[in-house]
Amino acid sequence: MTNRIIRMKSHMKLLYMLSLISVFLLGWFTGSNFKTTLQHVQKHRVTYDRKTLSYVEPQILQERKPNPADSVIRQETFEKKSKQRKILLDCGANVASTVELFRNTYPGGRDFIIHSFEIDERLAPYFSPYDNVVLHCPEGVAAKDGNMTAFVESVWSPTRGLNNGKDMLWGGGSLFAYQAEIKDTKTGGKRKLAVRPTIPTIDLSRWIRENTNKEDYVIFKLDVEGAEFDILKKMMAEGTFDWVDKYYGEFHVIQPVSGWTQEQKKAMVAKDIKKAGKPMLDWGAEWRGYKDFDQLHPIKVPSITPGRTGANYSTCSTATKKLAISIAIGMNLKRASKIVLILEAYRVKMPVMLFVYGDFVELYPEIIKTWANRFDIGMREDGPHPPGHFELYRDPWVREALVSTELRLQELDIQPAFYLCHNITSNIVKAASSRGLRIIKPAADFPPREGTTLQYENYYKFRDVERVPKALRILNDRLEHTHGGVLTLDTDLPDTRMNIVFLLDFLVEKSGYDLVSVSDCVASFVTLWEGKHSVVKTLFHRADTIVTKESEKNAEQDHLRKAFKNWVINKSLNLRGKDNKEPTKHSSNNPCRTASATIPYHGDLSEKLKRIFREYNITTHFKPVNTIRQTLVHSKDKQPKGRQSGLVLH
Repeated sequence: MTNRIIRMKSHMKLLYMLSLISVFLLGWFTGSNFKTTLQHVQKHRVTYDRKTLSYVEPQILQERKPNPADSVIRQETFEKKSKQRKILLDCGANVASTVELFRNTYPGGRDFIIHSFEIDERLAPYFSPYDNVVLHCPEGVAAKDGNMTAFVESVWSPTRGLNNGKDMLWGGGSLFAYQAEIKDTKTGGKRKLAVRPTIPTIDLSRWIRENTNKEDYVIFKLDVEGAEFDILKKMMAEGTFDWVDKYYGEFHVIQPVSGWTQEQKKAMVAKDIKKAGKPMLDWGAEWRGYKDFDQLHPIKVPSITPGRTGANYSTCSTATKKLAISIAIGMNLKRASKIVLILEAYRVKMPVMLFVYGDFVELYPEIIKTWANRFDIGMREDGPHPPGHFELYRDPWVREALVSTELRLQELDIQPAFYLCHNITSNIVKAASSRGLRIIKPAADFPPREGTTLQYENYYKFRDVERVPKALRILNDRLEHTHGGVLTLDTDLPDTRMNIVFLLDFLVEKSGYDLVSVSDCVASFVTLWEGKHSVVKTLFHRADTIVTKESEKNAEQDHLRKAFKNWVINKSLNLRGKDNKEPTKHSSNNPCRTASATIPYHGDLSEKLKRIFREYNITTHFKPVNTIRQTLVHSKDKQPKGRQSGLVLH
């Protein structure tokens, strides 16, 4: 592909030189001056480049290799691909916030070519990390080609003051400003629009028709601080919306726009744009969302996944000693690969879940696909955050981090159902619930976050051979305290590599734990606590119905919450009031209603059958083969053979 592009550019240069010579000679014969002939050549050159690059662009940006076997097939494929481009027009690009949100969360967003238009050239560096982004900066979008004065925000300083009454720095600016702002050349008025560059503007309606095809899938985002009214008016008049498949944006009715009254702007918002057949969907990259976000991201976690959405799980069933091993994969590929290779080479094959960051999946997709052939895959956030900070973000930011990771795994045909989280807050529970995820909070982890932590005096001052038993003892003490559960080892800690084989030997040979998968651990916990769920809900129901006084009712409910505060089950309960009842999980309208089967219990065989039935949404109940009654109770004593009738004696 690279050689082909170089050859094509060489041919273009040769044609350009030939055209320059021929037109110059033509001008000499006809008496035209050189400037006129050169303008003709430049015009011819631009037209030729656009026509050629309209075919080349999808091939370059998407790095699609032509078929070397047949030139005819290669040309047909080349033209076909050029008619099926996915394009995002990012008008009002600001600090690349739309590019970031679109790449992270929009389904298939990484397959789009993005054209970003921004009037503030100081913001251009924000676009440098992204591939397949064509930056038009400084360049404004308008209803006609030309030049305009842009009103751009001044550089921040401690003494600058508030922006529009708020302590904020929004970047960029507008092609329109209030008269008071225009006159205030020193501070730029209430929005601090003190920088006044003259920038080129393009006729956006014309640009769309010339640079996209009707066969392309075009998403149009328009957030240009008032310039949208002239642009949309011309697009509707020229039928340009026929080139647009989806329209996102914002209207700025209060913005002072030349030639528009408030009534005309409101009519555009309420009526005119809807008549064009492309109603605007809200887009707000600064609040990490867009109108059809939930519609584009339905829950895809299988309904038969054990556990409840948004509930957190740490322990397995306490009826038997069960332990689930999981690995928190960090961003250090070298360390993570060593741990995974050691697990693969270990003499006993055991179920292990690898929890991965979305950024790690994006960087190393082939490695993740290889790991998925041997291990279960769970998810973490999009990338690591400083300890204690991720949970402080507001809901949309947390949701973006989870959706980004989920999309990266779905691109590899992996659907995660379990999300690893150490510090669980209400915003994290809300985001996980919206994705159908079960939250895993390790009962024990290394390095430990609870119980005995690693300090210099108790751990790091010792040699490797002395640190290993100390690490194992810390983990064993924690597991004894929690009665097993989910154990998580972090690959970013170098000592994990040193400890892992010794730890596995202890768990397999000496610990007495039944090593199960994370999914089976959650399933065993849910099975154990089903009856206790009912008891707890009954107690809350009685407190809500039997107690009549509101103050006594609240006091009784608070008492119950305090009583169950330390229960692990309390975290997975979804207790609701009368006015906020949750629909029954297995109602008649639920297409995923489970069936049930009762089978004799025969040790490992029955457990394997249970796991198989679970995949088909069948709940399994075990029936004992031998009962105490069968062994001890008989209706009457056996008669000796000599006293039995109907016998033939030989």
